Order: sequence, then structure tokens, then C-alpha cells
Amino acid sequence: MIHSFEPNPTFKRCFNGLAGVTLHEEAVWIEDGNARLYLGDGQRAQGSSLLKEKMTGGLNEDRYQTVRCIDFSGWISRTFDVHDFIILKLDIEGAEYEVLKKMIADDTIGYINRLFIEFHIDKIRIKRALHEEIHDALIKLNIVCEPWNALAY
Repeated sequence: MIHSFEPNPTFKRCFNGLAGVTLHEEAVWIEDGNARLYLGDGQRAQGSSLLKEKMTGGLNEDRYQTVRCIDFSGWISRTFDVHDFIILKLDIEGAEYEVLKKMIADDTIGYINRLFIEFHIDKIRIKRALHEEIHDALIKLNIVCEPWNALAY
């Protein structure tokens, strides 16, 4: 079973007819509720982000829509057992730092067997120390960060 989270309705059509895929029209985040999804330029709205600080994709803080978001670590613990085999592909346009920080803190990161991730350190305004802190914590927990680059696929 594949669970895919996509809050941008522009991409809903991409999931039509995909067998075995459950689409969650929500943004992966650190709490349940609503949030602004800042939209990229163009019709495809690629690179939309919950973070208005993201510096690529033509984001404009005046161009957003309100979307549902979920506490991803809570969803993981409610949906799976720690013994399930979980492959997580995380490409959430800068929100990965807050999401991973919470998953490490509440130990839901321990549910993850393989982590494919695109870190957006060069696209958002965060301190390198935060990136290194999260990366080092993942290494100490034996979580290998396998690079993901959507443009390569």
C-alpha cells in the first residue's frame, strides 16, 4: 500500500487511476489543522510550500491557498505498527526540518526503515547548524538519508 500526501489540488489528477495508492489531500506537518500553502508560479505550481521563506519556485507570500495539514508523526503512529516495513519518500519543500525534528523527538522516526529525502537547505532560510543537528540525529538512530531529487526521475 502506498500513501501519498499532496495538498495542492493542481496535482490531484496525477493520482487518477493509480492502483494501490491512497491519496491524502493534506500537507505533511507537525500538527493537525489548516495552513497556508504558498504556491509557485505557473500552472503546475511546482515547489509549493508551507514555508513562505522558500526562495525558489517563484513563491509569493500573497499567492497561497489554505489547505488541511496533518501531524505526520501522529498519523504514522496511528496507522502503522513499529514492526511494519515503511519506506518514506520525503520531499516537502523545506517543511522536512520541522517534521523530522518532531519525529525524532517522539520516536516515530523509529518506524521508518528507509528514508529517501530531498533536503531544501539551500532553498529556505535555515541555519546550517539545524540541518546538521537533524542529519546527525538521524545517523545516530541508524536512519540512512538516501538522496531524493524529483528532477532526476
